[in-house]
Amino acid sequence: IAARMQRAVGADAMLARLGGDEFALLVAGPEAASLAARVNRMLTALVPTFHVGSALITLGASAGMAVSPKDGRNLTELFAAAYATLYAAKDSRDRKAGTTRRANRAAA
Repeated sequence: IAARMQRAVGADAMLARLGGDEFALLVAGPEAASLAARVNRMLTALVPTFHVGSALITLGASAGMAVSPKDGRNLTELFAAAYATLYAAKDSRDRKAGTTRRANRAAA
């Protein structure tokens, strides 16, 4: 699963497991403009089923994102914004990466 995710986001991105089923994707510099496309590629990469022993495994995922400095200037602010967009995505039908504007509309 980690290999699928890393291939989808690119070698220049840092993908880290935060714990449980939560991951952080860090992209620096001008490449951050492609964050939504990268996250959506990662979600798509998780769709194909796979076997573990005799079990067929199907995954589903949601993603939220935040971009500095628009969504925050420090780690705490960025994580808060990313969590807000994550839960907006979980509440939406497509479960794709959201933006803070989308999260704000969902909260209203």
